Amino acid sequence: CTLVASSRCALAAPLLIHNETVTSSAGQLHLLCREVLSQMKQRRAARRGRARPRVRLPQLVRRSRAGARDRREVRRPAPAPHLLEERWGSAAAALDDESGRIIIVGGAGAGGASILKSTEIYDPETNAFSPGPEMATRRYGLTAVKIDDRRILVIGGNNGEGEYLASTEVLDIDRKVFSPGPTMGTRRQNAAAVKLADERRVLVIGGDGLGGVLNTTEYLDLETNTFS
Repeated sequence: CTLVASSRCALAAPLLIHNETVTSSAGQLHLLCREVLSQMKQRRAARRGRARPRVRLPQLVRRSRAGARDRREVRRPAPAPHLLEERWGSAAAALDDESGRIIIVGGAGAGGASILKSTEIYDPETNAFSPGPEMATRRYGLTAVKIDDRRILVIGGNNGEGEYLASTEVLDIDRKVFSPGPTMGTRRQNAAAVKLADERRVLVIGGDGLGGVLNTTEYLDLETNTFS
């Protein structure tokens, strides 16, 4: 056994540790030499500012990668659900701002073979659609707009028989029932509609009509329930 630097060691020879003389057998002396060498290395590293705790890097890397995978899995959104019926040319409006539910109204079935008066309600909590109340009239190319906390207005569209519609229907959100609404001055399909900031009027904009593409608009006065 040999100690580097200023330490010297020989088998069965006296060894000075912490100012004490120890006489050991060959096996014990070998262990003592290893301990002295370890202490010397630690002291040198401490003087150089390199003394650091041992870190099991491979294990930390594995944990970090596993944590990243877990975070990705948590953030991954659920797949979008399917409608109960195939439909195009439908309209949608928010039912409740707190629950986030949405109602899908009307539209045309696959290939346009049927015009729908059915509705579906999407619930984000269950991530699924369920049947909603039926309208009185079959419509596609219709428009839907929420006019207050309790009502949604369904506007115009086409009944599938080449007839543009001027009629409207009002959905009572709490009762889940449609009732007839006011009649527009112009028959419209594929129009746009928005409730104005004054909270008293809805503006219906453009669309297709008997004369082709429309550039006209009309107001619905929510107090008098009439179009102008």
